[in-house]
Amino acid sequence: MTTATHHKVQIMAHFRKGLTLTHRESTDLFGKDRLAARICELRADGHNILTTPEPNDNGGLHGRYSLQKEMPNG
Repeated sequence: MTTATHHKVQIMAHFRKGLTLTHRESTDLFGKDRLAARICELRADGHNILTTPEPNDNGGLHGRYSLQKEMPNG
């Protein structure tokens, strides 16, 4: 299993618990960057993942990802 595939498995397990995820949380939890790339891949696999903008400490916005609908056999 590639590192990217393993990261996608970790993300989906997190989502299946009904939890959401930001880039920082992904880095802290899984020790991996490139959350946006993995989300893009999961969307290409057919998963309905919502991005909700939320304010960050720098006065800007970052995305919080959540699974809206899981694909059958996903």
